[in-house]
Amino acid sequence: MTGDSLDPQTDAEPLTTPPEEAFWAWEIVQAVRHEAMGHLELCQLKVLHATMRLGRSPGRADLDDVSEQLTQLGALLNKLRAVSPRAPSDKDRIRLKQPLSQARSALASRLRAQNVTVRVSGPDVEIVASADRLEHAFLFLLLNSLRGFEATRTGRAHIGIAIDAPDGPTDHCSLTYRDTAPGFLPRGLNVPKAFADLADSQQIFEFGGASQRDPDGWELALVRQIFREHGGSIELIENRDDGVVFAMRLQTAAHSPEEAL
Repeated sequence: MTGDSLDPQTDAEPLTTPPEEAFWAWEIVQAVRHEAMGHLELCQLKVLHATMRLGRSPGRADLDDVSEQLTQLGALLNKLRAVSPRAPSDKDRIRLKQPLSQARSALASRLRAQNVTVRVSGPDVEIVASADRLEHAFLFLLLNSLRGFEATRTGRAHIGIAIDAPDGPTDHCSLTYRDTAPGFLPRGLNVPKAFADLADSQQIFEFGGASQRDPDGWELALVRQIFREHGGSIELIENRDDGVVFAMRLQTAAHSPEEAL
């Protein structure tokens, strides 16, 4: 990519997402591009500093900063992957804890730096899903919590994800995601006028529904989009000063539409 010459109207391949989501996908690409350039510039500067200090000191602080910038770049690339249309053939039989573990590993250094513990409990349910799509969804949820923890320096920093196996003939499994970070402040929400009449618990899932935990207003919208792609859902059921709780549902492998193909 060079300059500002990109134009969404001249793309060789037609957009396959709905108009509203296609618009936000392009907005995400543009914003990610500029943010990524900033991270790269910081990486170059820190690498230069570390190189200059090699003869005198290890320059570990600069190298740690480079690692953090690269982690941020990885998160930005995941945003781009998340808005890329996926075909049903990308889905496989997987265990639910696989994408959860991958998302946690991707943010391991940042979780350690902020002293945040993550605990996953419950059975490892089998589903038919795109592992990397669900990884992106869980990654965005973890990032949402990390931003919440940045707003406070006291108390315990904990994220818990509980999986409930289907009970009886139901075709869905349930997940409960909770953290101990400050919740979504109504005064901190900034949403497009089209969503102004929605409840706060719904506004945060709309494209452009920005908050102190999701400054760009994309991530939770993408999480909901990904869960819907997998026959599931997500909703905010608790929003307090000392934490939030998301309730999620996903189709199990035995009842997934892909199993009938």
